[in-house]
Amino acid sequence: MEVQVLSSAPAGMKLSHHMPKPPPNTRVLPPIKRILNEYGRTHWHKYALATAFMVVVAACTTLSAWLMKDLTNSIFVDRDPGSIMFFPALISAVFITKGVFAYLQEVTLAKVGMRITADLQQRIYDHFLSMDLEFYRRWSSGDLVARFNAGATNARLLIQHVAVSLGRDLLTVIGLCAVMIFQDPIMFILVLVTAPLAAFALRQLI
Repeated sequence: MEVQVLSSAPAGMKLSHHMPKPPPNTRVLPPIKRILNEYGRTHWHKYALATAFMVVVAACTTLSAWLMKDLTNSIFVDRDPGSIMFFPALISAVFITKGVFAYLQEVTLAKVGMRITADLQQRIYDHFLSMDLEFYRRWSSGDLVARFNAGATNARLLIQHVAVSLGRDLLTVIGLCAVMIFQDPIMFILVLVTAPLAAFALRQLI
């Protein structure tokens, strides 16, 4: 049985009576692009809303890192009594805001993901109905159900991971790097130079 969820998800799943060999890695990217193009365009407004929530989450993460220097200097170095009340309240507000928008981001992506899963499973189901009895004689119902569920779920997870990686994670890295450059550019350069070398050396030891 050939289950081409990734390579033919926008046009539905294609099944045949013969189990094909796994496609080479060179054939992985085109199906991914097709899935992202179709479902990204179909649900672009919801992904835009989720991206807006991710921007707030990344900004809160960046702000919390920015406040650490002022918090440490004000409370432990300057021993300012007013800072003891101000900074804990501010940091609490930042993390509460981050938690709320992170929840909204997850809910929005989950709703879009469930819609994509339902659409893909409906296409697969319609194609199953078009197959002849010989197909069902050759392949067990357990195998078909497993592919039916896994194929649609993997397509949903693919889009969700791309959205989170390009949205929240990328913006968070950019924001934290900006904080490091502004507060201590020399330290940022040292970390930028030494961290890859340390990671390479640790990988060689492992």
